[in-house]
Amino acid sequence: SNYNARDRAPEVLVDGATSGDGLSILTGESIQWQYTVTNVGNVPLSNIQVNDVPLGAVTSYTGDANSNGKLDTNETWVFTASGTAIRDLQSNLGTAGGEYIDNAGHNRRDTYSDGSNYDGADPKISVTKVTVDGSSEGDGRGILNGESIEWKYTVTNSGNVPLSNVTVADSVGGVTPSLTSGDTNGDGKLDTSETWIFTASGTAGIGAYSNIGTATGSYSDTAGHVRTVTASDGSSYLGANPLINIDKVTVDDETSCDNIDVLFNEPILWRYTVTNPGNVPLA
Repeated sequence: SNYNARDRAPEVLVDGATSGDGLSILTGESIQWQYTVTNVGNVPLSNIQVNDVPLGAVTSYTGDANSNGKLDTNETWVFTASGTAIRDLQSNLGTAGGEYIDNAGHNRRDTYSDGSNYDGADPKISVTKVTVDGSSEGDGRGILNGESIEWKYTVTNSGNVPLSNVTVADSVGGVTPSLTSGDTNGDGKLDTSETWIFTASGTAGIGAYSNIGTATGSYSDTAGHVRTVTASDGSSYLGANPLINIDKVTVDDETSCDNIDVLFNEPILWRYTVTNPGNVPLA
């Protein structure tokens, strides 16, 4: 007599309560692969095995309702394997196999394969902060006190997914960075190909000054899991306060001061003592 021994093993990826193929999953999350094996033939199948490339043999399953060790035509066996999501596009292939032996001892084994994939989302953000004085920018520069200055925060996406809710904050109160350029497609997301520039304005003070800029962004994967990432960078300058002082006295031999009496035609000197009471050298 004729018989048909076939089984199917659709494979999907499971992230929390979300399952399917092509999911975006945050790196480091615990995930599962689910292999749903059914018997689409007309005879029970024995020696059911599921193997995955690259995971290997998958042995954990449920569904053998009558515990006879055979995949009956009315049963669905669900195999599962566990792992941790890694970065970038990942794919694997699950293969289910089962066999049937007829009364004459003839054996037929059938297999079926199905693949699954996901994109390992690795959100990251970077920021570089510099102090801007006119056409000059950098860190640790001398800037005349009272001058108008800016701080520039260059924000880039060093991960592999676009970031939402991107903001920049400064460690010093009153310094409020705002976005000035970079969102080229106007989607409100920091794409991996974009560079966003934030700026804040201020006035140079006196002496050593430093502050830190912190960039923040977030990403939500297919299952709705959110990861917020941050990065910080500092900048500094010396608020230059150039000052000069002079003290002039009249010198007559060992006497030096102001308003002294000196005999007519005596040789005298004038001494000029110059000091720098500021905080920068004078040229």
